[in-house]
Amino acid sequence: MYHREIKSILAVATVFCAFANSALKANPITVTEAGIGTNDTVYINSSTLGSDLHVYAGIVDLTLGTGPSATSVDSFCIDPWHWSVSGPQSYQSELLSHAPKPPGPMSAAAAVKIEQLWEEYMTSSFVLSSNSHTADEWSAAMQLEIWQTVAGSVSGATYSLVSVDNNFSGEATAVLADLANMNTFLADATSSTLKADLEAVTSGISRDGKDNPGQDYVIATGGGSSGGGVPTPDGGTTAALLGVSVLGILALGRGLRNSSSRIG
Repeated sequence: MYHREIKSILAVATVFCAFANSALKANPITVTEAGIGTNDTVYINSSTLGSDLHVYAGIVDLTLGTGPSATSVDSFCIDPWHWSVSGPQSYQSELLSHAPKPPGPMSAAAAVKIEQLWEEYMTSSFVLSSNSHTADEWSAAMQLEIWQTVAGSVSGATYSLVSVDNNFSGEATAVLADLANMNTFLADATSSTLKADLEAVTSGISRDGKDNPGQDYVIATGGGSSGGGVPTPDGGTTAALLGVSVLGILALGRGLRNSSSRIG
């Protein structure tokens, strides 16, 4: 009887582990780029797109889902190797460290840095400031820091900043100063540095291994201190966690674009 109970529990565990693994994989979601929020325009180099690209750097306004259940979120591009596309697109929500699509994904360490960066700067004092100049420069700096962080952890493709536009007096200098502050912040960050709860939305690759249209983004999975986020579909994660909880109960019970064609 004891051996049969153990086998029964192991069988349930196997089923739930398989289900959890499946549930934690990408979940389909419709993503529409609704526009560009606070930003500056910059020139960058991209090993897949070309040199001296004039692009937006800053918040990207996304709409997740369609119809009455659609939600609006602030996002940043995590993919300086693909152009954005307009109109509703078939995307997938994914763990941040599993994105962007090739030449990605980024490393787990890079994902943690982006989470720390978001928690620190996606606030009313910086990126979400009511002062439009402050918001523009910090948003641009954050986008540049994200691209730099992602690209630094990905082999086989490169990204670099060429210059920052001076759309208002002192803006370029301010953006570069903010970028330096972010570099210092991440260099000093530790495992105890607060992190935001983030995920990626990615267009992924097709079954024949070719890129699907669009670039990939990072979004907050919820609101709160991380700022700018709203709840996004998490049925797979919730189901996976429920499965783990059931296993615990069983065990206890048994005693066991460029500026006109955006890139970001």
